[in-house]
Amino acid sequence: MSPLKVHRSAALSLKAQTSATSRPTRLRFDSTTMTLSRLQDVPFDVRNRYYAVSLHYNADADQMVGGAEDSDPRSRTDKFKYSLSKKTRRMAFEKRVHRMKGDSVLASEARVRALDEGGISVRDPQSYINMLAAEGAILRSFYASAQYTTEKSRFDAGSPMADFARKVKRQYGPAAAAHAKTLVVIVGESMLQGRFARKLAILNTSNHLRFSQGQSITTALTDLGIDVVLVNDSHTASKCSLCHYSLRPCFLRAADGDAKRREFSITPRAGFEAIGQLRLCDSRQCKAHAAAQVHRNNEERDAEGAAPFHDLRIISVDVNAYVNRLVVWKSRHRPLFLCSNRRQRLKVKDMRNADIARGLLTERPLACLAF
Repeated sequence: MSPLKVHRSAALSLKAQTSATSRPTRLRFDSTTMTLSRLQDVPFDVRNRYYAVSLHYNADADQMVGGAEDSDPRSRTDKFKYSLSKKTRRMAFEKRVHRMKGDSVLASEARVRALDEGGISVRDPQSYINMLAAEGAILRSFYASAQYTTEKSRFDAGSPMADFARKVKRQYGPAAAAHAKTLVVIVGESMLQGRFARKLAILNTSNHLRFSQGQSITTALTDLGIDVVLVNDSHTASKCSLCHYSLRPCFLRAADGDAKRREFSITPRAGFEAIGQLRLCDSRQCKAHAAAQVHRNNEERDAEGAAPFHDLRIISVDVNAYVNRLVVWKSRHRPLFLCSNRRQRLKVKDMRNADIARGLLTERPLACLAF
């Protein structure tokens, strides 16, 4: 396996894990040892034994986005999302705590707020102390309970990366088992370089981490028993996964001041705002798809709520990137539309033709492209 260009801390972590034995060059099919592998080290003929989940890092939103090989990319419930932001993580913790509180605890907190807002502490201090003591007994019983302390300890001892890896296993592990396959996560090589690698080092500096400091996301996943495969993600975010044409920038504005009725453009225009996380496709195939979609949507609305007609397919950069990586995983050779230059395309064509002549399968259908 060629050396991976990863952040120094991640590289040292990987080296420590493999120092006892020689580093494997491919997934260990007959062993419980989980590995980090390059795509070219995983034979195409055995990839069908794996249930693939592709993940993409959105640097602007600071979150991981992805989906499984059989999920619907257009469905919000089928997509995987996890924010690495500390603020978002704390908000999620507070929501879980709120769900744990019973009616008596919520009512007690409301009464305490009313006492503070009513100014009774100034008018009648002794009554304020007595009522506060009564409410305090209710609140102490909750915050001293095993349910809350366990949740709080898990939040304090966890890290964004460790929580993320557990969510991946919890969400996709049962689906892989249902298909009688092994779960594998597909990530782009660029995720281990540049800004993302530096961010990992910053996120994992707490003294209460469950795993070693400075671990990368690949280490977090493999430590939980999940295979990780790195793919060359060149052009995966810039080429349409449906028609394979180059994507165009997205500019939009609200039609007549109504945010629900939007107009789109692929070129800058007065009053239009550039949207970094969206792209537009103006190929013939995607235009027909978009026009039909707008027509179907308008049939379900009244005349005033109808959206302005457009024939540009709207694509999320995150979704397009993770779907294209699944396409790479399902292909024996790199797909032609993701090749970097003419020489590479010619080489891939020759190899594909040779495989077809020998009766070999060159690619497997991807279920998520059928939606």
